[in-house]
Amino acid sequence: MPEKILKVDNCRVYYFTSRGINKALDNINFEIYKGEILGIAGESGCGKSTLIKSLYGMILPPLKVVEGKILLFDNNDTIDLFSLSDESLRNLRWKYISYMPQGSMNVMNPVVRIEEQFFEVLDKRTEGTKKISKNQAREIISNYLRDMGLPSPSKLLKSYPHQLSGGMRQRVILAMVTFLNPKIILADEPTTALDVVVQKGILMMMKKIQRERKNTLIFVSHDMGVHYQMADRLLIMYAGKIVELGPKKAIFENPLHPYTKFLIDSLPRIGEKEKRKGISGEPPDLLSPPHGCRFHPRCPYKKKICEDREPKFIKVSDDHFVACHLFSKKGEMNYG
Repeated sequence: MPEKILKVDNCRVYYFTSRGINKALDNINFEIYKGEILGIAGESGCGKSTLIKSLYGMILPPLKVVEGKILLFDNNDTIDLFSLSDESLRNLRWKYISYMPQGSMNVMNPVVRIEEQFFEVLDKRTEGTKKISKNQAREIISNYLRDMGLPSPSKLLKSYPHQLSGGMRQRVILAMVTFLNPKIILADEPTTALDVVVQKGILMMMKKIQRERKNTLIFVSHDMGVHYQMADRLLIMYAGKIVELGPKKAIFENPLHPYTKFLIDSLPRIGEKEKRKGISGEPPDLLSPPHGCRFHPRCPYKKKICEDREPKFIKVSDDHFVACHLFSKKGEMNYG
């Protein structure tokens, strides 16, 4: 059995807005293992980014924790991220858990040179110890950037963020969040708005770092093709719920939830001339989600029970879970 590094336990994390309560994460339960790459997939608005923020302990108004825990396992210690003070969270970040949010320009200070932003990160590593000179710091950072395959580190460090291309900014952010060798890396849509060639470079860089350093990588993408390239396991979200979780190979070869099957079937395949079909309808408004299974208004296999009762998240085979009334606990499908 793989060793756990994080456990999400009965989490309900909602946005309290003037229009009502948005149930962005509603009764979420799953475990994350050491050294794995976990992909999180689903349509926009399903709760992926909120889940990543919660795993980082970034609970800012109007977001509030209604119930549940996120447990981090560090050797013999168990830490509830939701119970930590702001100072304790700051001590964990960068060194134990790092976060790569959407949009590289939203992360870096546009009026500060790259090297100064790296110096701030390096200060986290040297807290409580004798400070090193800027020349020493510059050499350490340059060597790291060189190891990551980034060209001309000296010139790069003297640059401002706006002087770099989108792809290079994203590589710099990735280098920054992995610089202190955190055990857990969270990445929210790390290849958004990049062309396919640059995307491939970013993904290869992420996988190289994870493979060499044995970090746990948790990343969000709406692109199932990216998940096929990257993930060990795949978590599928729909309307604030987890609908399926399992090994990537099992999910792509035998998707259990109808929503997962729609996502995979929407991928283009080499040599096929048939037009790919999207999912009919739209995701529900999480201010007033439908009763029962939240996918039932769009599901071609729905039954009466789907409209009335929320499905349980059950294990149907080795490490493969699904929340769907079509399945019994034995993993048998029932379309009747």
